[in-house]
Amino acid sequence: MAQFRVGMIGCGRPWRMEGAKGTGIGNVHANGYTASPDCEIVAAADLDQSNLDSFCRTHHIAHGYTSHKEMLEKENLDIVGVTLGPSLHAQLVIDAARAGVKAVHCEKPMAMTWGDARKMAAVCEENGVQLTFNHQRRYSAPYAKAKELLDAGAIGKLTRVDACCPDLLHWGTHWFDIMMFYNHDEPAAWVMGQMEARGGYGGREAAEGQGVSYFLWKNGVYGLMMGQKPPYEFANRLIGTEGMIEVPWLFTDQGEIRMMNKESKGEWQSIDCWWNDKNYSPEIFATAALLDKTIPGHFWTQHYAWTGSIAAGIFDLVDALKNGREPEMSVRKSLQATELVFATMESSRRRGRVDLPLEIEDNPFMSMLEAGDISLEG
Repeated sequence: MAQFRVGMIGCGRPWRMEGAKGTGIGNVHANGYTASPDCEIVAAADLDQSNLDSFCRTHHIAHGYTSHKEMLEKENLDIVGVTLGPSLHAQLVIDAARAGVKAVHCEKPMAMTWGDARKMAAVCEENGVQLTFNHQRRYSAPYAKAKELLDAGAIGKLTRVDACCPDLLHWGTHWFDIMMFYNHDEPAAWVMGQMEARGGYGGREAAEGQGVSYFLWKNGVYGLMMGQKPPYEFANRLIGTEGMIEVPWLFTDQGEIRMMNKESKGEWQSIDCWWNDKNYSPEIFATAALLDKTIPGHFWTQHYAWTGSIAAGIFDLVDALKNGREPEMSVRKSLQATELVFATMESSRRRGRVDLPLEIEDNPFMSMLEAGDISLEG
């Protein structure tokens, strides 16, 4: 019998499949739990009965519920996976924490307001619940390789980290987190940012059209995040005193990152870090190979081995529960990345630098939209 009983909240169909209404990321999470010998998915919950039925059939789950509260009351769960949109995260995580589970593993971004993000963390701490968020790029080969080279001194001392993405909340949460990862999760000191509404979208999960965030870590390293429409020259750029490392956008068409340093005499050199057993642990590579075959034709499995990195995060959470340690994708680390997101918004609202810690409750971008201070129209 598996050690941990798992319940899933959010059962959408996989992206680009018939009937899909979103990314269907819950299916990838479910594959990760199924691959773990320590876990058994015993129940799932979703408001959409057809999605719920399909999810339970696909993943061989015995009990399906259209009420997550009923599932929490009846199933004596150890781990709850939350794979719905960020506007729903706070209440679902809090409900799970108060139901007596051991851990909640939630999709990112954390929440749509800074107040909700902090409340989720506080309630989980009060109830002794391990809370993690799926910033899975910490387990992806290109980013891990870039950090390995950085830590080995290949580009000297780190001075700045740059990143590009479509928006600073939904995408930016990944890049702020991976920037923290490169810099050993050092706390940030201050943020200056600007957000442009035009070209963005409204609603309960609104995002800007363009944005920029410039910040300083307490160890003196600078960060620069650019939120803009593609194409991108790079996804991440690490700048050191003796060179640079670049990770390409989405890591799709090439199995390599590139580096320029003294040894390369100022020329870019390609460094292999394709998803293979040479660049990943045998256990995680085997899991990834299994999972990437689970959803045939799925866009991401063809172009980017994200399923293995999501599984790796789940495996890490399970190991952390068994050994009483902090998981790699802990809420502490997620809060640091999320604070940068909302501090950038707050800097745009104040039109000035924001010193951390951030002391607001709302989502400044959405507040400015609602007040008519900014507009999505040109």
